[in-house]
Amino acid sequence: MRKNVTGFLMIFLLFLGVACSSHHAQKGATAAGKNLVLYGRGLYPGDDSTFELIRQSGFTTLMLSSFYIRANGDLVSGDDGRHPIIHNGVFTGNEEWVKRVQSLRKGGGSIGRVEVLLEGRWYGQPPNTYDYIRDWIDSGKAEPGVIPGTGANSTLYQMMRILKEKIGADAICIDDESVYDSLSIIRLGEMVHGLGMRMTLCPYTRIPFWKSIIDSSRTDVVDAVYLQ
Repeated sequence: MRKNVTGFLMIFLLFLGVACSSHHAQKGATAAGKNLVLYGRGLYPGDDSTFELIRQSGFTTLMLSSFYIRANGDLVSGDDGRHPIIHNGVFTGNEEWVKRVQSLRKGGGSIGRVEVLLEGRWYGQPPNTYDYIRDWIDSGKAEPGVIPGTGANSTLYQMMRILKEKIGADAICIDDESVYDSLSIIRLGEMVHGLGMRMTLCPYTRIPFWKSIIDSSRTDVVDAVYLQ
């Protein structure tokens, strides 16, 4: 995301009908036109009172923001870059945070959907998330210990599987502002869809890049676009 945010950034976003209608929406997602999204920084690991506030907030989707992929296959939170939440295909993060995220959909709260935002680099910054997604999906550029591709044994697949099964993510949000490799994102979307998740897009610029992802993905892969 372009904005330097501490705490919470609450933004009303239009849940666009891009490859989406209410009958396409998966369990946990709200119908098109009724989605109110809260982008949350400072939530890892957070505390119980903050998550209770979110649960009762009236927002329907929580965007867990932001997470970064590293060259060694780790996934780290932007709130704590020292301790990976996923390492060597295993969840190594804070278990209390997992419980807090899972608590959001209990007890009649408003949150019905949880997304994980994968943030990339800006121009001139060191390689991270989308550089590695591009390299790992289709070539042998991976670091030792990283398994390329999108198969069930690959590093990316195991990472996304943990986000789905451990954290309960309904969707992965793409916030690429530098690499712009549409083929790798299309293939990533197919992979997360196979795991029972959706993919959402967070465009800042390069309209043809985002359009190519929508045009080349199956109609039930991308179900929201959040315009910056």
